Amino acid sequence: MYSKYSPNILKAAERDNYLCVDCGKKSQVVHHIDESRKNGIKKMNNSLDNLVSLCRRCHMLRHGIGGNITNIKKLRDKGLSFQAIADIFSVSRQRAHQIYKKEIAMGC
Repeated sequence: MYSKYSPNILKAAERDNYLCVDCGKKSQVVHHIDESRKNGIKKMNNSLDNLVSLCRRCHMLRHGIGGNITNIKKLRDKGLSFQAIADIFSVSRQRAHQIYKKEIAMGC
């Protein structure tokens, strides 16, 4: 899963025992704690001390999207499928779609 990336990304996942450092669930991503920018261009800092393993939900929280299941419209606007959203929040795809329709009706 992590092998196509920087060697330090794999090392970070191994260091964290493939567990999310925030909640302890199985990790799915390695998050960059900070990013550096040079001349306005984003450059990832792949040093080992800048990388942590996270599950999808905690990764979304770190990026400020929100941890409760009331931000489905924001996730859909970012291009995530209902299945991906359902996986993040551990609900069925149908439940994610129902909440999305409620958010649209409420003008969220």
